[in-house]
Amino acid sequence: MKKLLLAAVALTTVSLTASAQTRMTIHEEFTGENCGPCAATNPDFWALCNSGTNPSKLIHIAYMAPIPSSGWYYMRNQATNDARRSYYSVTSAPSGKYDGTATGSGHPASFTQAHIDAEAAVPSPFNVTVASNWNSTYDGVVTTVTVECVTAFATTTPGAFKLRAALIQTDNFDAPPGSNGETHFENVVQAMYPDANGITLPDSWTVGTTNTYTITGTMP
Repeated sequence: MKKLLLAAVALTTVSLTASAQTRMTIHEEFTGENCGPCAATNPDFWALCNSGTNPSKLIHIAYMAPIPSSGWYYMRNQATNDARRSYYSVTSAPSGKYDGTATGSGHPASFTQAHIDAEAAVPSPFNVTVASNWNSTYDGVVTTVTVECVTAFATTTPGAFKLRAALIQTDNFDAPPGSNGETHFENVVQAMYPDANGITLPDSWTVGTTNTYTITGTMP
């Protein structure tokens, strides 16, 4: 079974949101099909992310990492996986980044409900709406992202405020694709549009500023 979702997220020192009242946060996990500790950690981690009202507070996505060794699942999207691993200087798996730098980053086994509640309660300076339309053969998608500033914002690192769109997929395999025995993998990034570098947004925003971005992608 496969589930496809196009998620548009902005990653810097803050996250963009679905609305100013209900803040959508993001957990980026680095896992691997040959990683034994990943297989032991993932079921409880995913269960927490998917429990109760957490899906309205949190999107969790996964990048495959060649830790302790590379495999087919990692290599089929190696460029994206390597780019995100390099961005965060990831050297171990499983590991994760919560809203880029928030408390709760680290080993997913240490990620708690308290981390989710605390980060979701942080006021956001933006509202974001996302609309995606697939073509008739489902091999291409056009996504429109509208970003509205509701509280004045300026990034502390010029050029670092990014909009990134990721195509994620949940896979259930008949046989493990790697050596750790896992056959179920949730929300694995299949592609990023236009690429892992994303779209650079303005460094500063005033209240009421609204920008719209159109992102076109093809199925990998």
